[in-house]
Amino acid sequence: MAQKVEEGVQIIDDYQVVFRLKHAAPEFLHTISANTDLVMESKARWDAGGKELYGKKVVGTGPFEFVERKVGVHVLYKRVENHWRKTPEYKELEWRWVPEGVTRLATLLTEEVNIETGKKWGSSGEVQYNPRMSTTIDVSIYQLKVVLLGISPMIWRRLLVRGDSTIADLHHILQIAMGWTDTHLHQFRIHGKTYGIARLGGISFRDHPHQVCLADLGLRLHECFFYDYDFGDHWQHQLRVEAILTPEPNRGYPICVAGTRACPPEDCGGPWAFMTLRQQYSLFHIAQRLEDIIDSGDRSEYVEELYDLRYWLTVDRFDRTTVNRRLRQYARGDEAWQWA
Repeated sequence: MAQKVEEGVQIIDDYQVVFRLKHAAPEFLHTISANTDLVMESKARWDAGGKELYGKKVVGTGPFEFVERKVGVHVLYKRVENHWRKTPEYKELEWRWVPEGVTRLATLLTEEVNIETGKKWGSSGEVQYNPRMSTTIDVSIYQLKVVLLGISPMIWRRLLVRGDSTIADLHHILQIAMGWTDTHLHQFRIHGKTYGIARLGGISFRDHPHQVCLADLGLRLHECFFYDYDFGDHWQHQLRVEAILTPEPNRGYPICVAGTRACPPEDCGGPWAFMTLRQQYSLFHIAQRLEDIIDSGDRSEYVEELYDLRYWLTVDRFDRTTVNRRLRQYARGDEAWQWA
């Protein structure tokens, strides 16, 4: 844009500046205003309103603001509430990268997108641009049973997940459902190939985690695949396709419909170490330690141990309500899902 300036910039006063351009460039003012902290307005507007109008209804500010850009996936915007022009009726605007003509046609035919209005309706009657929240019937629902291997008694979850959930989605869904904190490396093992989200200093993957969907993997009914988490403690999860269903109207996905027991603490040493700790933290041991801490008088130095004791008291409890709250937050793009 600077190449269009012929003789530079002339500052008249605190509120006026003159750009001398090589040729007419109507977009110049818009670009400068939209992409810098400097509020730019036309001279005609300044002459009409002066200081009273300065900074209000700024040129270049539209009713949507940028949220994120994922290369090869989409560019996402959210609406500006009470915008001075008009507040859009839908909350999000997504420009989705769909290179295949057949796929583009299919999304139009199934009304997943609307080329005229951009609307995509969820069960609440509000526009939902996140495909994980769609209630359209153009995708299958995978019923997955997730079992943490090497643990007795068994720790497991039953999940209903949309077929258009990506590898990245599935990773986050499993982290939420199991109760992990996503502080270690991971990988999926499916048909002899690995998938996952690459991390700095960790392993890399051939396929983009936001471009490979569950439905693309060719999984058959009753087939199993695996999810490894924390290559030190080496937690292995077996995922079995129990059923492939059609979506239920007015039901959000993903959702956890069953499960037992809390997942092990992070960095506890793996399955055998966890089961050893489980035996050590018997109810008698916990009661004895609590009595000792109470008798000591000063409990401030035992805060961390009290937190551990609380976990072992509830190790057989699975909080499905909290899991589903976080899954709903994740599905609608609410960052609060990252905190239990």
